[in-house]
Amino acid sequence: TKLMLAYDHRASYRCAGGDPDGALQDCERGLQLDPGRTSFFVTRAEARISKQEFAQADRDASEALSLYPDNSEALHTRSRARLSMGDLDGASADNRRAIELEPQAYWYILQRAHIAQVRKDFPAVVRDCTQALQMSPAHWEGRAFAEHLKAEAQRSK
Repeated sequence: TKLMLAYDHRASYRCAGGDPDGALQDCERGLQLDPGRTSFFVTRAEARISKQEFAQADRDASEALSLYPDNSEALHTRSRARLSMGDLDGASADNRRAIELEPQAYWYILQRAHIAQVRKDFPAVVRDCTQALQMSPAHWEGRAFAEHLKAEAQRSK
């Protein structure tokens, strides 16, 4: 329905715009209208990450994956939540699968670099940041983070 789509779009914009509470409200309303719409679970997980509610974000992303196992965005989101909770193996497995599903997603490559950084695998950080920067457009908002992560890894080798 149009109302459900409106909640879906507004939740995404609210989440991206720094209003996780508003995004959570829209996701709840949207899920009442369509309890099987994976995008609400993914957006809710993203909003929960913004609020540092990592276990809840993991559950929401897992719910999206129970509905659609090949949802690369849900895998990436769960990877971020798991990394934040210190589950490096889970974060890595989810991100690896996301990359298999969507190999052109440079932000997934950057997530792999972030996981490598936590593991102190600095050559992998440099490799993945270089790859992400080569794949990404010049206006990518993650470019500064990728350049910082790469420079930090080069100093740490």
